[in-house]
Amino acid sequence: MGAPTLALAGEEDVPDMQELARRFAREIPGAQHATIEGAAHMPSLEQPAAFDALVLPFLREALA
Repeated sequence: MGAPTLALAGEEDVPDMQELARRFAREIPGAQHATIEGAAHMPSLEQPAAFDALVLPFLREALA
């Protein structure tokens, strides 16, 4: 199995970035996709609580 992958995009990011995240999730085996509301290109800085709510459980599961 490859590395656990979470493809994130901000809902307000440019369409190309949103499509890349969806494409990564489709083409990387076992990858997951998530969109962060109210964020553009830097969701970890723009919506840190929402980012943490998605990423921390993903990392806990990936590292378990």
